[in-house]
Amino acid sequence: KALLADLRAAGSHLTVVPDDVMAELTEGRDLGAIIGLVDLPAAPSLPAIIAAQPRPLFLVAADIKDPGNTGALVRTALAGGATALIACGISDPYHPKAVRTSMGSVFKLPVIPAGDTPALLKQLSDTGLLCVGLAVDGDLSLPQVTFAERGVALVIGSEAWGLSPEIRALLDYLVSIPMREGIDSYSVNAAAAIALYEFGRRRMA
Repeated sequence: KALLADLRAAGSHLTVVPDDVMAELTEGRDLGAIIGLVDLPAAPSLPAIIAAQPRPLFLVAADIKDPGNTGALVRTALAGGATALIACGISDPYHPKAVRTSMGSVFKLPVIPAGDTPALLKQLSDTGLLCVGLAVDGDLSLPQVTFAERGVALVIGSEAWGLSPEIRALLDYLVSIPMREGIDSYSVNAAAAIALYEFGRRRMA
């Protein structure tokens, strides 16, 4: 009751709905009896971020279909020291499932929506950043990678399909993470976490 009173005093519009409507809005999750509808934050300026950071480290989510994976990547990008997450194509960091999975990280890390991944990669390359993709068949193994002296855009593709041939052709490097024999791949979020950790460790060395 105190929270509702504070919200009213702050000028928020309050609507009371039946329990079954709340259950539908929260997709059956026990998230409490109050949810909020808020405006999306203004998108940060990519050129401004690049100008302000001598060696930015971007995590680029390229057509991540599952919003849960996108939200997890936002959380991982924040924890892994990324300068920002760039959401390309169908990657939707503000889908309700993505926001929940990010555990608040979507409000703490710059999130930049971008339409076409190839166009974004060309833009990043023109600013001098290295565009590095993760793939199981990469030309370089992650332990061989340095990339300590330049800004980097780490590109993660769809968990089902990976990076398209068009995107691969625009990358400066394609990197793989060593795995136990017989395993197809890490999950997209685990792969991003490992790569961000390694990139950050090399930069601080």
